[in-house]
Amino acid sequence: MALDLETIKQENSNLLRDYGIFVIDHLPTIEPLSEVSPKSPQVVALRACALGYVVGLGYGAKKRNLRSKLRKFGLWESVTVSERKALHSWKLSETEKVRFQWLVESLQALAWCLGLTKLGPFEPCDDELVTKIPMDIDPSQFVNSAQLRSISDLQTQVDLHYRLHWFARSNRLSGQTDMFDFPAIEARRQALDWVYGVEDAWDEIDLST
Repeated sequence: MALDLETIKQENSNLLRDYGIFVIDHLPTIEPLSEVSPKSPQVVALRACALGYVVGLGYGAKKRNLRSKLRKFGLWESVTVSERKALHSWKLSETEKVRFQWLVESLQALAWCLGLTKLGPFEPCDDELVTKIPMDIDPSQFVNSAQLRSISDLQTQVDLHYRLHWFARSNRLSGQTDMFDFPAIEARRQALDWVYGVEDAWDEIDLST
């Protein structure tokens, strides 16, 4: 059951203030359900499985092997356009490699959506995350049995990460020491917004604040 978005905003703002995190009241609420198209559990599970391989781009995995496994296990359609280009590129820059390393945080958020792990303002990436997503095996059973957390839980996290992202970006722009890794918050927010259905395509998620 969906919650009132203004209530979610105020509760999250109070939570962040309790942590000593500055928030501004004029940040709007997130998009209402009437303006989004939440993804199905199966689509989210497929994307999570695909990301399990795509993050390998950040750690020197052979692109040919990654492409082969993504196709073998029926995950190629869950790879974004930009990721496909990287999987076919001759060489990735160090900046690109780091970007793909941070995708593990997106995977963390997807795993949370599927009820597989925790997700909070100070919750680190799950050390056992790789064991919770099927790798090198047929993911069909995992995908078919996937279930998502409630829409109210999802809305709460989408709103929370929107406000966290604003805080982290503000600190970064002002040169202040940040208590969060900005790329981690951004990667988690992108995944959550995609599951919530703010945009259909992962690469088109607006990460402005």
